[in-house]
Amino acid sequence: MIFKEFDNQITINANLIKIFGFVICLFVLLPWFVPAATHLCEVSPLNIGGCLDPSWALSVSWALEKNFIFGKDFVFTYGPLGFLATRIALNFNYKFFLIFDVFVLANFGFILMHTLRRFPAIPGIFVCLLFSYTIAGSGMYMDQIVFTLLIISIFWLNYSLKKTAWVLIIPILITTLLFFIKVNVSLVALLIFYIYLGYSIISIKEQRLHKLGFALLLPILIILISIPLNTYLFGYLLGSLSLIDGYNDAMGIKLGNYFQYLLFAILIIFTYLLTFYLKNWKQNLLLLLTSVIVTFILFKQSFVRSDLHIVAFFLNFPLLIGVLTLFFDNLSRLHIWVIICLCCLCLFIGLYLDSYPNLGGRIDYLRAMITSRDDLSQRYNDNFNRFPLPKEVLNIIGNESVDIIPWNIDYLYFNRLNYNPRPVIQSYSVYTPYLMDLNREKYESDTAPSFVIFSNQTIDGRYAFFDDQEVKLSLLRNYICLGKFGEKDSEFLLFQRKPENAKIEITSIAEKQIHFGQIYDLEDINKSYFIKINANYSILGKAIRFVYKPFPITITFLLNDGTERQNRAIVSILKNGVLINPLIENEEDFERLSKGEKISNLKQIKGFKIDLDNPSQSAAFFGRNSFEQDISLSIYEINIHKEN
Repeated sequence: MIFKEFDNQITINANLIKIFGFVICLFVLLPWFVPAATHLCEVSPLNIGGCLDPSWALSVSWALEKNFIFGKDFVFTYGPLGFLATRIALNFNYKFFLIFDVFVLANFGFILMHTLRRFPAIPGIFVCLLFSYTIAGSGMYMDQIVFTLLIISIFWLNYSLKKTAWVLIIPILITTLLFFIKVNVSLVALLIFYIYLGYSIISIKEQRLHKLGFALLLPILIILISIPLNTYLFGYLLGSLSLIDGYNDAMGIKLGNYFQYLLFAILIIFTYLLTFYLKNWKQNLLLLLTSVIVTFILFKQSFVRSDLHIVAFFLNFPLLIGVLTLFFDNLSRLHIWVIICLCCLCLFIGLYLDSYPNLGGRIDYLRAMITSRDDLSQRYNDNFNRFPLPKEVLNIIGNESVDIIPWNIDYLYFNRLNYNPRPVIQSYSVYTPYLMDLNREKYESDTAPSFVIFSNQTIDGRYAFFDDQEVKLSLLRNYICLGKFGEKDSEFLLFQRKPENAKIEITSIAEKQIHFGQIYDLEDINKSYFIKINANYSILGKAIRFVYKPFPITITFLLNDGTERQNRAIVSILKNGVLINPLIENEEDFERLSKGEKISNLKQIKGFKIDLDNPSQSAAFFGRNSFEQDISLSIYEINIHKEN
């Protein structure tokens, strides 16, 4: 009798510990803010060339407000529900996020309960706390929410194999949400959904008819929801695929001081795979396939752009392996300790690289939801005074439509201007022929903006004039430059539309071949040339590009005055063709070119060369062999005839 009471007491205490641990974990997973302030540009330099991230974050919500057609009028990484990743509320009650937050937290609550059942009390609570605090990093309810949703979907797909197919409704809802938040992650969710569904239909006889219905329900739901969300599905998918493909070439940067974190990531990945699947891969083939697919995408998303983007890997990988572990056959004590150690390592690296929000922010979130207090209201209103444009510029533009190049959309919004953008809204993202054509067609059409605010800015050491090259040729052809203006350390040009203000004649004159590092001399430094530069990847280069990212290349201009300029070059942009001579380094250079000044009076380029971007000695062999050694040049003479 005494022993029975003692056992009951242990059981009660264990249950209380689990309940307490569950509540703590769920509290940690609460958001720490309601709407976000990312579009207010309170950290970035407040000038025409600054506020890159705040601008696109604002534009996603603004596009929805202005009823732009996603996939046609607006082509970017994020879709019509992208505000769920930016958490920017423009002209709608921010408590709309509450519905989304409840959905996410309800899913986490179920996952936590399942974890506590799967693991013993103390290890289970410890693992849950690690999962909770690791993924509750600074991006969980913003850009990283897409990976959070993907992994939640994977949990329910595995759960459906053990329980009932009806829970597949949740992955269907999540995948649909992801499709309209961010297409690239949604494509991974779609692939994994149909892998699991196919496996379930083949291996589990029950509810096969229901599963076939679910297979059809997902695309039907996407098609139906695209109508109220104003989405042109074909263009939305094509534009997103083009952005995904070009991102690999254009947005990769060197690891620099982050090299050790790449090694940590590789160590973590292989430790997990070898521990869990070396002996058990046949019994857990579906889990292995899922982990490989998601880990690959997460690795690429984090390390192609090797800056603080790498934090995404250490935030999300613990949740992925934790969720998969819940359904792993033959789980041993070793597996549990490996999970705990890998989670701890990811947590420490995440804390070192990025500041995690303090737990008190969760209290502020709850208070805001209860009292309807909006701390952003005053800051938001103040922003209309923080982005001044000269009064003469505002008077000239008036109510006419306007676009801004390359990206600072905040200036348009906080001056209450009539935004009429090119489809790919930020020039650094225009890195494939399809995207270039979209923007060119806009600027050549009757729907082109009446005015354009222009600044010669770029990222990653590129040659700014090559970004959005087709649009800049359209500016020369269909716009007149009203002059250069300045405001708060900013210089920009104002262009007004005047169709066929200039005639541009392009004449093919030669086909040449050069090698990497070889200088090509222009025939006449008093002429402009439009040159298609085909630097092609070798088989090795294509493999490296797929697995990781391609080796970066540079273009070096040799000027007539004996000086040189070296810039990062993008393979796909060079292939589409670029205007070479004169050199355009700033707004004044472009203004003089747009007004028809002779090349001889500008900065003349006498030649150029293409080369690798200084790879380390250990990487030089792979870098040299990543490209075919012959670079073909299609050379055209370009003449710009301005009207008098």
